[in-house]
Amino acid sequence: MKHAILIFSLFIGSYSFADDTENVYIKLYRQRLEISKIEVKKQLAQLELDLKTLDRMEKLHGRSMVTDQALDEHRSNARISELNVEDLKVKVMEAQAMLDIAKERINLGLDMPICPSVSQ
Repeated sequence: MKHAILIFSLFIGSYSFADDTENVYIKLYRQRLEISKIEVKKQLAQLELDLKTLDRMEKLHGRSMVTDQALDEHRSNARISELNVEDLKVKVMEAQAMLDIAKERINLGLDMPICPSVSQ
């Protein structure tokens, strides 16, 4: 959660508010989308690290320098990272859908409901 807050504050700091005419809901959902994309990039980096570590462990296991238990743990870590990437990709799609819905509702002159909380 600390990372999300840090990324959000960095994003807000670099975000251009030059277009003050843009609806606040559209700004909000656009920011959520960008944050979701950043989270995917971070998790992809973690996945790459876990896969490299797993590859090294498999080589060491082949030389009997690593236990089966340690190898299984690294396999699990890599699989968890893969699943986290897939989960975050779904969250990006959700954020994009919410942005599209907000744009459509605003363009039609409809009120926006209270923003749902970002799924954890």
